[in-house]
Amino acid sequence: MNFGAQNSRAVLSAGAQALAAGTSSSVVPPTRDGDVPVFDPVIIHNVPGVTNTLPPWSNTIPGSISAILNSSGSFAGHSAVSGFLTCPQASYLKRIGVQRRMAPILDGVLAPLNPLEFGTLIHALLAVRVRWGFEKAHDVLDECLLSKPRLSSVDHLKAFHILKTYDNTFPLRAEPFQYLGVEVEVVACIGFLPSGAPMLRSARYDNLVLVPSISPGVGPSVFSLETKTASRSGGVGQYRSQFVTQVAIFNSSPLRLTYGPMVGVIPNIIVKTEVPRCERLAPHYVSVHESTIALAYLALPEIVHFPLMRDGSYPKFLHACWGKYSPCEFIGLCWENLLGDYEQVVKTPKSITQ
Repeated sequence: MNFGAQNSRAVLSAGAQALAAGTSSSVVPPTRDGDVPVFDPVIIHNVPGVTNTLPPWSNTIPGSISAILNSSGSFAGHSAVSGFLTCPQASYLKRIGVQRRMAPILDGVLAPLNPLEFGTLIHALLAVRVRWGFEKAHDVLDECLLSKPRLSSVDHLKAFHILKTYDNTFPLRAEPFQYLGVEVEVVACIGFLPSGAPMLRSARYDNLVLVPSISPGVGPSVFSLETKTASRSGGVGQYRSQFVTQVAIFNSSPLRLTYGPMVGVIPNIIVKTEVPRCERLAPHYVSVHESTIALAYLALPEIVHFPLMRDGSYPKFLHACWGKYSPCEFIGLCWENLLGDYEQVVKTPKSITQ
């Protein structure tokens, strides 16, 4: 995926064609229902990189807190697309592994994890739990106290309480579905550029699950079981865009032919209060209309073109530099050239199935 490197009209599959207004006559307009293109996902096979089958379960276990925190996200998913459209320079820096230097490590112990890092730890522990059970997940957490740099005792205790509460609330033997994959990335081709290059988009799923029946007369259905850590209970409306792109990508991949269509996302909420709570909310079903919007959105990086400055960087997107609630994490680098405050870290794919 080469976001922003070239601006040419893309030939899109399914509902994403609607965004190619004014293209050449070789692009056939989609069928329309009013002003909304009808979603008719075209599953494109025989494209290198597309996920044709779910990978086998791996025996790889994270051996340290550093290995967990240095894992990478989905290479061309919702976060990558939204990040690029919000600020292409910040997106580029993240993609090459630039980040703020970690707080000084005293006596080999990490500073308390920030919310994003702590969420990454919990996701890793829950993935190990699904694959090998609670005891192995507990062992991995304890190993984070022994490996260097070490997890702080405060974060260790908090993570243990969450892990134990989750295991008591949702014991594996009583889960009402079958796990198809954990921390697995699915790649789909949503169309082609005029050059013939495929447009690949991806989604990383915390859990892919098969629910036996969601209503009388309806067979097994695929869902994304998406875990979110939060400071308090509440709705999941802020994650709706992520949910619809997860469904749209799965249903644009060959996996839909094997397992059936994904029909929605089950929010798995972990509330990080002093006494943690684990809540599994009602499924968020994704409509045909939402899936159409998602595919069109995911195609934008190949359609939108941002100019480059003389030094090769993108213009500063001021609305993103200072943000609505807090400044961008790269404000010191882009505005003050504080190179010493940042480092480049090679990220590794995070996957129990790879």
